[in-house]
Amino acid sequence: MQKEILEQNNVLLTAVKSSIGLMFGIMLFPSIIKSIIIALFGLTILVLVYKTGFTFNWRFFIVNASTYLVILLTCLYSSNLSEASLKLQTTFSLFLFPLLLSLIKVSQVREILKHIKTYLLIFIIGTFLYNVVPFLWYYFTHYSFEDLVKHYPLIIIKDIGKYGIHPIYMAMHCVISIFFSISIFPKIKTKVNRGLLLLVNLILICFLIIYSKKGPIISLVSALFIWSFFKGKNLKKYYFLAILIIGILLIAIPKTRNNFLELVKIEEATTVNSNSTNIRYSIYKTTFFLIKRSPFIGYGIGDFNDQLINEYRKNNIQILLSREYNSHNQYLSFLLIGGIPLLFSFFYFLYYNISLSIKNKNFLLVIIISFYSIVMLSENILERENGVIFFSFLINFFSLKNFIKNEC
Repeated sequence: MQKEILEQNNVLLTAVKSSIGLMFGIMLFPSIIKSIIIALFGLTILVLVYKTGFTFNWRFFIVNASTYLVILLTCLYSSNLSEASLKLQTTFSLFLFPLLLSLIKVSQVREILKHIKTYLLIFIIGTFLYNVVPFLWYYFTHYSFEDLVKHYPLIIIKDIGKYGIHPIYMAMHCVISIFFSISIFPKIKTKVNRGLLLLVNLILICFLIIYSKKGPIISLVSALFIWSFFKGKNLKKYYFLAILIIGILLIAIPKTRNNFLELVKIEEATTVNSNSTNIRYSIYKTTFFLIKRSPFIGYGIGDFNDQLINEYRKNNIQILLSREYNSHNQYLSFLLIGGIPLLFSFFYFLYYNISLSIKNKNFLLVIIISFYSIVMLSENILERENGVIFFSFLINFFSLKNFIKNEC
């Protein structure tokens, strides 16, 4: 009887491991299937808990879900509750993944973490396929290579249907895949497999250049620089070499060079031809005005975006009003939503996980958090499905290692 129970528990744990594998490859699926995969992930964990006994890591949950819990409190002073409901659904990953992963026993987590290399490879291959397959399809059926490179960022938004994704998020997936590749490269034994991994990463860097998004590229270089401090002297030179190569590519390619030259001349956006940097400058100016009016409690999850749009309307900033731009800075957005308490809770979440990761030499998580933290200076990634799902899942999954080590 005991042997049957043990075998049953092993089957259930295998099901959880498989669902985690699907989570690492979730970018390959359209939104409706993403929801099914997340539901399957949750269901397998709940069944495992039901069969093996309930446990709950309160510290893990409270720290990692604190941001969502504070956002939830802002509903108390939100007047637009229908909008609040939609925003809470979008950001629900900030609550769901800490909750589900808090239920897994320490012994089970140890078994799951044995498959880290496989999970990272799934993410890398998934990102590679998501970029390459549509590109080749449109190259062979619609466009010349030159035209495809020029129009591809727009193609992946508009032309691939339910698989559509904004290039900023695809660029972020490419960067995360590069980090994962760096992490597993020393563990790959054969020269052929190492060569294949290097080739995949060169292709991902090419797609980064095609997307030409300043935020992810700056964050990639910054995170590599941070990572170099955790490596020995012999490895540091390779990180600096990688930074140098990326820098040369950015300077050599006109499209990316011109995008970065926008940073030299910053002014208010006044026409539809205004560049992204000037648009952001005008957004930030309006956002800071609203923050000064309500710095301590913000405007609530239901009303903060309405306040921003209304301010565009009052000041007759048509270029911002036509697209109803959000704050384009996650930290400023948190100040608009819940004021200083919400921003503080998020900073504490970041600080706690980084400090624990450094203590436990969990450097991959340090780099993932660093990367997302820098990207959030120019994007509201936690208010979009393709941003918040990956942010919350990856950080909570890799932070399991920290909390387990601290219980040993």
